[in-house]
Amino acid sequence: MRGEDEIEWLPAALHRQLVQKELLSLAEAGELNLQLWKILRERTEPGGAILPHTHDTAEIIHFTRGEVRALLSEERTDCGPGDTLIVPAGAIHGVSNTAAGPSEQISLHPRKRKREFRAHRT
Repeated sequence: MRGEDEIEWLPAALHRQLVQKELLSLAEAGELNLQLWKILRERTEPGGAILPHTHDTAEIIHFTRGEVRALLSEERTDCGPGDTLIVPAGAIHGVSNTAAGPSEQISLHPRKRKREFRAHRT
């Protein structure tokens, strides 16, 4: 068991006003024989965004706090606590905080032998 204070919030490169806590690393997933790359808890400050990007694997994003506008392919959807976004492999996706307070989400990334990150300009 790791307590809340034992996992550090770290800034996420390439995104605006986003910090992440790695709840499960690739190494830990491997030790548990889980087919996950990692699990992240993410917090985006007001006006911040996870900029549009793709992965070569799917991603599951579960929103736990705040209000966001999610991009999936060419569709934008408003999401809030309890909503889950299923992102297919290769789909352009991003999340913008549209609320006056922080938004939070849990992101699950399935494991694949080779992971690639591709940024997209909008």
